[in-house]
Amino acid sequence: MSGDVLTSFTVYGVIAAPAFQQCTDAAAYVNRTYPESYAVSIQRDVPRDFDERRAQWIAAGQLATDEHARSDVLVHNVATNAFMTAAEFLALVMLTTHYRADPSTDNAESYRARAQQSWLDFLAARDRQYCWMDVTVDDVAVGRVWFELFSAVAPLTCKNFCELCRGTSVEVTLPSASTSAAAEAGSADQAAGTRTLLTYKGTTFFRILKDAWVMAGDVTAGHSGNGGYSCYGRTFPDESFAVAHDAAGVLGMCNDGPHTNSSSFYITRRPLSWMDRKYVAFGRVMDGMSVVDAIHAVGVKHNQSPLATIVIADCGVLDPSE
Repeated sequence: MSGDVLTSFTVYGVIAAPAFQQCTDAAAYVNRTYPESYAVSIQRDVPRDFDERRAQWIAAGQLATDEHARSDVLVHNVATNAFMTAAEFLALVMLTTHYRADPSTDNAESYRARAQQSWLDFLAARDRQYCWMDVTVDDVAVGRVWFELFSAVAPLTCKNFCELCRGTSVEVTLPSASTSAAAEAGSADQAAGTRTLLTYKGTTFFRILKDAWVMAGDVTAGHSGNGGYSCYGRTFPDESFAVAHDAAGVLGMCNDGPHTNSSSFYITRRPLSWMDRKYVAFGRVMDGMSVVDAIHAVGVKHNQSPLATIVIADCGVLDPSE
């Protein structure tokens, strides 16, 4: 690059995006080869955090085109306060330096593989657990929600959520008027001493409070929100109130008063500080807030139950080390 003017950039992007991996390679090259001309810093984001950054830039009118507004990698020119897409940044670097991007198919596959590994390495380095849920509305798939769980803060609560996402067999101690009917329903509402599979899979979102939260996770028969069962027994104690309800996408345990956590959970739609020290929050939506928005958009009855059937069609746990 000609001249002695130092040009500073920040590359923001979703870690799992191949274009972000390519931009980080280009940034490393110019920082190493042209230190008098380039200073490029890297900001690695999970999808949720990047979406929030991008939304702020859109609201401020800082993104010039629809392509910028849709991009999962954005490069900020510190001097001009302008943003570029990954393609625009790479074109600039190739125009002004000896860096050359390899457009071959093999190289594209390599970037995809490296981006995926970078994502898994990033997750594994954090002291957290990760779960996912696929959601349908009236049998139509609306997408996947990814959760990150703050297991260092609330390990027992996080374990319960993971076990129910994975599916766990426990000895149920709830009596039932009809053991056979409950067993046929695949619920936890069975006779005392019966071992049964507890899982969020097949359960429903049973309550939507507009502009507040959505609720799901009753693993007992009917999935109405009036039951619930944990991997520890009928209920388990409040573990920690360290996580604040300070944003949309906070994940927490429903309860019927102190120390009555079971399986039902909520996802907030906005900051709800009045819930602090009353409900145990233990995670947040890491990706898939658009799915939560779709759930929230469903119409409700007078009792806040949804007019459509909203099902957790599948769910599971991600172990980044595997």
